[in-house]
Amino acid sequence: MQQLIPVNYEDIDRIEVLKGPTSALYGPNAANGAIHFITRSPLDMKKPFETAVSLTYGERGVFIGTVRHAGKIRDKEKGVKIGYKVSAQYMQGNDWVYKDPVEPDTIQKGSQTADGRVPVGDSIANNRNMNLQNIAFDARLDFRFSENTSLVLSGGRSTASGVELTGAWRGAGYRLDIGLLQARFRHKNLFVQGYINTNNAGDTYLLRSGDLIVDRSKFIVGYRHSIHTR
Repeated sequence: MQQLIPVNYEDIDRIEVLKGPTSALYGPNAANGAIHFITRSPLDMKKPFETAVSLTYGERGVFIGTVRHAGKIRDKEKGVKIGYKVSAQYMQGNDWVYKDPVEPDTIQKGSQTADGRVPVGDSIANNRNMNLQNIAFDARLDFRFSENTSLVLSGGRSTASGVELTGAWRGAGYRLDIGLLQARFRHKNLFVQGYINTNNAGDTYLLRSGDLIVDRSKFIVGYRHSIHTR
């Protein structure tokens, strides 16, 4: 679900597609490649402050509202440039209606354990959640100590509901949550990065079986890279 990515549409500078195995850096789900959403640095603005508000409305009940504020200051004594930005986004819409004939009309939620399946709650109507919804926010702080040295701190969170495509078939996604914290440091040819991704599947379950998707995971990565040129 692209709407789970905690990035404001107004903040995207470019999108890069990285082909090939990247699991060592991005986890087991990145075996075929990764997509990078590159956001704009507040230090690259021409003005000292910038605020943008966007409202979008379209067919199928689509409504998107975004707000972004960014600014930059400079410590004249130390020569350090500091930039900041905060943004938030709300999206809703109605997904295309489809009924899988294999999905039962009523379903019993449950959890798979070593001792077998454990039912959870009473049987419920097995309706696809065709109402997409997403709430996201993120923030970023840039420090540019010189042309060759910089530090970027960023973080965001996104919560969404809708039909979720999983490796075990489609699921009814309710309150899916993703969080991100990232730090990047660059000095001349040295690049150091660390980030933490958190996931919570909320009340999501598989539409064919009713099995709950349990995901309360945390993914921590840190690496250093040196660029050598001739």
